[in-house]
Amino acid sequence: MNLLFLLSAASAQEETFDAHGLTIVPEDGDLRDGLITWRAENLSEKRGSIGLLVEYADESLIEVVEDIDGITETPLLDDLMVGHLRGTVAFGDRIGLGLVLPVVLASEGLSGAGGFGVGDARIAAPVGLILPDKDGTGVGFSVVPYADLPIGDEERFLGDAGPSGGGMLAAGVGLSRLQLNSNVGLDFSPATTVDSWTGGAGLIAGLGASALITDGFAVGLEGQARPLLSASSVSGTHVPAEAVLSGRGRMESGLGWNLGAAVPLSQGATAAQLRVFAGAGMSFGVDPGATLNIQVVDGDGQPIPGATVQTDKGTLTTDATGSALLGDNRTGAELNVQASLSGYEPDTAMVTLITGENTTLLTLSAMPSAINLLVRAQDGTPVDAVVTPQGGEAMEPISVGEDGAELIALPHGDWTLSISADGYEPSSREISLAPGEESPLEVVVRPAAAVAAAEPEPVVEPEPVVEPEPVVELSLPTVYFSYNSSTLTSKARGQLRTFAGQLKSNPSVRLNIYGHTDVRGDNGFNNTLGQLRAEAVARYLSELGISASRLQALSSGETRVANSGLTESAHAQNRRVTFSSK
Repeated sequence: MNLLFLLSAASAQEETFDAHGLTIVPEDGDLRDGLITWRAENLSEKRGSIGLLVEYADESLIEVVEDIDGITETPLLDDLMVGHLRGTVAFGDRIGLGLVLPVVLASEGLSGAGGFGVGDARIAAPVGLILPDKDGTGVGFSVVPYADLPIGDEERFLGDAGPSGGGMLAAGVGLSRLQLNSNVGLDFSPATTVDSWTGGAGLIAGLGASALITDGFAVGLEGQARPLLSASSVSGTHVPAEAVLSGRGRMESGLGWNLGAAVPLSQGATAAQLRVFAGAGMSFGVDPGATLNIQVVDGDGQPIPGATVQTDKGTLTTDATGSALLGDNRTGAELNVQASLSGYEPDTAMVTLITGENTTLLTLSAMPSAINLLVRAQDGTPVDAVVTPQGGEAMEPISVGEDGAELIALPHGDWTLSISADGYEPSSREISLAPGEESPLEVVVRPAAAVAAAEPEPVVEPEPVVEPEPVVELSLPTVYFSYNSSTLTSKARGQLRTFAGQLKSNPSVRLNIYGHTDVRGDNGFNNTLGQLRAEAVARYLSELGISASRLQALSSGETRVANSGLTESAHAQNRRVTFSSK
């Protein structure tokens, strides 16, 4: 608001002064725009905004008279309530056009309260000479000419007696979330005949900074001084300066809002005693935003569910397909992304977003796994044994040594260890290693049976009478698993130990073991997960003494759900292993 300190009451009655104008140019809806400083920016065709900013100003125009008795200040315009109608549009990347029209809703003047009125309309036409990047980062430099159309009410100090205008140079630099602006220029207004005030021309000098707190909210701090080229007879009134603190937000629909307050830094022609304002508007053609799909895979290109993804905007977790989606991002933003999971080496990436969908791939390499093996006899004596691992990769036999202990490094996965030692019966163990896991394994070997020096004569024994084994009725359990897991829970192990006792009482029973999943994830992933669950059950039953030849592990994936619902409770009922007799 151009707020003028008058030096003579008589002149104030004879001359007209422009006492309105919060903004020198309208903003276009970008969160980094200023309210009293112009931001040099890279425009885009068909971009712009419309809006209304409502302002209240206290002691908007003051008469200042200095005589032998000192300085007397008399408010000529007070309690000003103005609605600023604003609009802007861009024509290509470099040229824009903006309009602001102040509509006075109420004011207090020398002759009492004033009603509806209008102020001088302002037109600005910024021209970009050096353009920053599309996302607002980098250096920008613009020329901003503007003109005031004298349509304001002169008798109420709402408009100049004739046309006025000016121009400025706007320079700025944009960082990822911080914008710095500086303006310098000239303002030309009609000359007056007030004592010691020989003309209306003045300088413009402004600084502004705005910071993006989130992609939809920013705060700004600006300052501006407008010293007159001709001095006043009252010291200090010809270098007006003002500071503005504002906040603004914008939704994805383009609707936006702003609010703030201004205070004077000195007495002068554009510094009200207090100014508060709030506004709303609609932007069009602004940044539509960007999404980022983060895909996490292992060294074989298989998706990794449950991985932690850390970004500048927060922490995510990958789903059953190894994906995590980060939405509502600013186009051109640079994001640091890191994926990690226990047992894997983390991977990082720097992503510069473009409009629309973006994808980045992070690969986690499995950390080495190991078996901490101890081989001993039944009396606890260490046994010098040879171990041959059999699994996904061919491995050479490994000598354990006289202390019976060896740390065996192996890739993660399922392994069978064949253990042999002189004088002891051979044995084997099955073990499953997770990435980065060091699993302890103790193997107790039995002495080999002694061979007699001479073969005794065969003794013919009568054939024994074979009593039929009692048949115990089988109760087939259902074993449940955690989300995306093939690891047996403590409850599942208890069920299987009970079930193994029944199977031992029914040695002729052979079983099909079916692994099931819920419906989340793709078919290939779920088929694999179902097979892993069935094999985990078969392996544990084998460890409990059930012959592997009696067990066949199969996968049903997501094809035979127990509950067709999509709630978490329904998913939990579908993550299971079931049995059927062959």
